[in-house]
Amino acid sequence: MKKRQSKTHQRETVGQTVYDNLHKQADVTDMFEITPDLQERYWQDLVSIIVNAKDQLKESFYVEIIFIREKALQSYVLHPRLFARTSCPTPTYGQHVWHYNYTQDSLTFIWMLPFKDRADILRNNMLNLTDGEKSMYQYVLDFDDGTLERAARKLNNEDEITANLVLINNEKAVS
Repeated sequence: MKKRQSKTHQRETVGQTVYDNLHKQADVTDMFEITPDLQERYWQDLVSIIVNAKDQLKESFYVEIIFIREKALQSYVLHPRLFARTSCPTPTYGQHVWHYNYTQDSLTFIWMLPFKDRADILRNNMLNLTDGEKSMYQYVLDFDDGTLERAARKLNNEDEITANLVLINNEKAVS
């Protein structure tokens, strides 16, 4: 198939690029299924944020990676957003979490959660999953039963009661 060229430029049109991406880029389920170009960027960005956070924080920290889907392109274009933080984030869909131990200079993978629609597909097809999907499904199960949230609370040295408190007009209210 001949690619459409712009009438005024000698390069591919934006529409053609979007069309091509819609037909070749799959949704992210786990790190092994990320497209090669996104995977390369993922590792480069992870190393970059670790180097910067090490110099600024001078203590152990977590790296939270949230994948943002580009709605204008029918959610097929993904943009990873990386955040270094001193506390473990609350688990949410479309998220990867790593822990960097400053004293040991080591990186540990904590969890990865697919987008909600992908998690629903895993739940509905649990008997026909590939090995990679089975490992992702286990994270979904751990998210569903609260295991990941309890792990985050433990890593943050929070007890189960105070972690659920919500402040309303400077008064405590249990959520």
